[in-house]
Amino acid sequence: MKHCSRCKTFKPPTSEFFARTKKNKDGLDFWCLACKRSWRKENETVWRKSYREAGARYRAKLRSLMIEAYGSKCVCCGETELDFLTLEHIGGGGNKHRKECNNQILVDLNKRGWPKEGFTLLCYNCNLSTRFGRICPHKRQIMIQVA
Repeated sequence: MKHCSRCKTFKPPTSEFFARTKKNKDGLDFWCLACKRSWRKENETVWRKSYREAGARYRAKLRSLMIEAYGSKCVCCGETELDFLTLEHIGGGGNKHRKECNNQILVDLNKRGWPKEGFTLLCYNCNLSTRFGRICPHKRQIMIQVA
């Protein structure tokens, strides 16, 4: 019989009552499956919250690295508000890139050393206004003034 260190009961030392683990000499966990399930159920919200927070910190770190790597301002209008800055795929291809790297563009670019060719930083307004081959209003104003 094997002793569960949580509920202090003795149960047969089989995988029916104890989870398998490589941590112990007998190959079975310290807690019985019932105790393990109840502990998981009690702490599930805490775990989810901590994983969510860790993920948010990681994404924020990647975003700040990206902004720093690409110049910290919009190349079109000079906007420096960090919340407005976005990554621009020069010549399009953002959707294809997103599919290739499984929606983890910043992870992909970080692994590649933040390549400058094909990518730049634009504010959200400039990024949206240049979709579908259109010209950004800031550049359009300059073109009108020069002409």
